[in-house]
Amino acid sequence: MKQSRFTETQIVNILKEADAGMKVEDICRKHGMSSATYYKWKSKYGGMDASELRRMKELEDENTKLKQLFAEVSLENKAMKELFAKNELITLVSWNTLMDFSSIRKANIEFIRVFIYSHYDVKHEVQIVFRF
Repeated sequence: MKQSRFTETQIVNILKEADAGMKVEDICRKHGMSSATYYKWKSKYGGMDASELRRMKELEDENTKLKQLFAEVSLENKAMKELFAKNELITLVSWNTLMDFSSIRKANIEFIRVFIYSHYDVKHEVQIVFRF
């Protein structure tokens, strides 16, 4: 994604210039930007101060990271389901099924990584190693 030439503080100051009564065309000419950019900023950041804008950026970054994490976990989940289906293992993993070591031994699986979710959706990773 393209970086802006202007910092968050500069964007807020530019928007405040228009609120003070300066014409939009003059502001755009002064800062070397198009009027479309100004109106895009106004719709997105209008009425915010620098601290609120910074907080919004932090939340957007956190949201992006969470989406990537969700995509990775979904991909891992799909891969594990395919692995179990391919090796004629179970499609739904439960503790009773993990105790069936004969099918795991036939599939030549050395370990299984299990994710346990406790209260408050805290994810714990447990790796079960099989030694035959």
